[in-house]
Amino acid sequence: MTTATTAPATKQVAINDIGSAEDFLAAVEETLKGKDFNDGDIIEGTIVKVDRDEVLVDVGYKTEGVIPSRELSIKHDV
Repeated sequence: MTTATTAPATKQVAINDIGSAEDFLAAVEETLKGKDFNDGDIIEGTIVKVDRDEVLVDVGYKTEGVIPSRELSIKHDV
């Protein structure tokens, strides 16, 4: 008696699917177009991780922001 087994499908990884480094930089710049941030600006984000000393926030612009826990307004000493 023989049993047929099928190998799991492998995922194909795209390489350079956005083109050159200049194309990538242009794509990143496009996401930030018209969005100049200054110290003290209030923006919305999604909390990704909470540690004892900091909170990691996804602000939606190809990067995350780090807020030191001492700067959070929910702290009792603020």
